Amino acid sequence: MIKVSKAQRILANKACASTENRAVLKRKYRNGISHKAVPGRPLRPAQKRIHKLIGKQRFRVKGCFGTVRRQFELHRHNTSGLPKPTQMVKAAI
Repeated sequence: MIKVSKAQRILANKACASTENRAVLKRKYRNGISHKAVPGRPLRPAQKRIHKLIGKQRFRVKGCFGTVRRQFELHRHNTSGLPKPTQMVKAAI
């Protein structure tokens, strides 16, 4: 993330969901990481509401990425050798 950014909420998918990442975000930004439901522990109603709010914003961003992929024919991307999503979140902050 750029230091002069005026972001209020960091959006991320469930791959970045960890207590450590949530704690890092809590310091400066609002948490926009999706929650995971695990067997035997479904999402609470409050978490479902948050998913709906976050989903509207994430839908717009994903649509932009899809458009770019189609225009530039980027059907595949190689992520070997790149940092994992959790490392990218830490580096952005």
